[in-house]
Amino acid sequence: MMAVLVGASCGSEQPPDDLDYLVWEVCRQVRIEGMTADEVSGILVDATRHGAVMDRIEEECGDDIAAVYQDNGQDGSG
Repeated sequence: MMAVLVGASCGSEQPPDDLDYLVWEVCRQVRIEGMTADEVSGILVDATRHGAVMDRIEEECGDDIAAVYQDNGQDGSG
């Protein structure tokens, strides 16, 4: 999964700092339309291996993460 987190930039401007980049990449992936709660969980599990990054992710895209789980619960698929 880190290969995905590190390698998928798609031409958007990336933050210069490693921690900023990890937060940016996690949030970019979470915001992909159609992400399921299971997919987001996998991304977050990988991100937790990097310690303090979870607070930063929560600040940056916590609402987007919550929306994925809420949407999946309404669809009856999660």
